[in-house]
Formats: sequence, C-alpha cells, structure tokens
Amino acid sequence: LQSGNQAECQKEAASHRTAECSIKDRPALRLDSRLVCKYEVLAVIGKGSFSQVLRVQHRLTHKYYAVKLVSSDCGTVNNELSILSRVQHPFVIRLEEVFKSSSRLFIVMEMASGGEMYDRVVAKGRYSEAEARQALRMLLNGLAYLHSIRVTHRDLKPENLLYSDTTPDARLLITDFGLAYQAETSQEKMTETCGTPEYIAPEISI
Repeated sequence: LQSGNQAECQKEAASHRTAECSIKDRPALRLDSRLVCKYEVLAVIGKGSFSQVLRVQHRLTHKYYAVKLVSSDCGTVNNELSILSRVQHPFVIRLEEVFKSSSRLFIVMEMASGGEMYDRVVAKGRYSEAEARQALRMLLNGLAYLHSIRVTHRDLKPENLLYSDTTPDARLLITDFGLAYQAETSQEKMTETCGTPEYIAPEISI
C-alpha cells in the first residue's frame, strides 16, 4: 500500500510539474517533480556558465548519483546523450536516466566522487610509475571499447577523467562526450577541428 505522501508524489510526477527544492544555504531550485519524487537532492556540487550538477540519493536504493541540469536546446548535450545511451563499460561514465521538461534536461549519471584526474595529480605532485601504469591501463581499456563501437571522444584531458571514489584503486571514468563523434562506418573520416587548445594534437591544428 502507498502512503498518502507517496501517492501525492506520484500524482505530481505524472503531471510533469515543476517542484521547488531547497538546499541549505542555497536558493531554492526549480526541479522536475519526477526527479524529486525519485531522488532526494542533497547538494550542489558543481556550477558552470550553462549548467549545474547536483548530488542526489535514490529514495529506495539509497545509492548516490550526480544530476546535471542543462538547457534542453543545448546541441552538445543532445550529442552526448545520444552517445552515452549506447555505451556501457566500467571505465566510461554511466548514464542512468534523463528527465526532460519544456526547457531543461535533468541528466542522472553515475556518481564519480573521486574528483578529476587533474586535481589528483596536482594534489600528489606526480604519479608513481605504478600509479601512471594503472591509470593508463584503465584509460586505454575504455578508449579501446569506444573505438570498437566507432566513437571518438575528441576532447580527452585530465579534467574529463573522473575517479569513481577517493580510494587508490578507484576506477577511472571517461566523461564529457559533448564533442564526441559517432561514425556510421569504420572508413568514415572526421574533418572538423575541435578540442581543448592546450591538449589538442598538433596535427589537428595544422
């Protein structure tokens, strides 16, 4: 049997209404009611010019996830979702589900609480040979999988590699597929110049 609150929550979710969610020391967020019914919003963990990232907890399984809030008309995000919906690998960030309103996307993804590779390298000063070998093994494993399904990332850099948690043996996850390309055939060539200037391959900019 459902409690009164659960029944009301599902009723609101079915109507796709917007729910207001308050987080301590933060202005109230306007969120999709379907998201709020399924997940408890715990904190804002990231904020950019065009997006926000929330830390949430599933109300039934109690597992933690990250939710990215972006405009629904953002072309790179739609490209990213198209690719992530087709990939599944232990070293590639996992897409859980997407809630779409008239103007925003609420993208629920695997929680990578270990932070960026860039920050970990800076904090440590340098990687030991064993640490570098372990990181490269995971990265190349993930890239080999992506290339096997004809996906090219096109913006690989330490900032787009996240660790699953803070332990030394955490999984390294390839993220941010906004500039990625899904080829139709193995013979297809890419002609567009894209990527982060500081990391782009020299031959790409020639």
